[in-house]
Amino acid sequence: MSDLQTGVQLLLAVVELAQVQSITRAITANTLRKGGHIGPLGNIDNPKPVHGSFGVNLEPRYDQRRVIHPSPRYETRIVHTRTVERPALIDAKQPAPPAETAQPIRHKSPLAPPWELPLPSVQAPVIRVVKYEAHKPDLICKGMLIDLFI
Repeated sequence: MSDLQTGVQLLLAVVELAQVQSITRAITANTLRKGGHIGPLGNIDNPKPVHGSFGVNLEPRYDQRRVIHPSPRYETRIVHTRTVERPALIDAKQPAPPAETAQPIRHKSPLAPPWELPLPSVQAPVIRVVKYEAHKPDLICKGMLIDLFI
């Protein structure tokens, strides 16, 4: 490296250091002006947030929950009905006609209830037999193949 390059790099480092120092001094001055103070170790303790500082509300705000009263599903209205009296054609001494006292007619369902159906037939399980023949090994005596390769 030449002396010219070293001098330029040194000058550039001094200028950058001066920029960083000016920025930190500006931050320190701004913090002290907002109410901060210098701490015991030379550091700056930030001030407590003030309501509305920097245009931002830093304290929590608790609003009451909005209450919505439900509207009724049906509107209440007065219904006027007319009552029509039947003419008294039937004697009070005679019993009521059989149509009014009879039980309603019940029709039989086309589906039978389960307790009237026959029981399902249960088939005996089929036993399956599998035949297996064990084959004899190809080796007549053990160690024969091992001896062959040695």
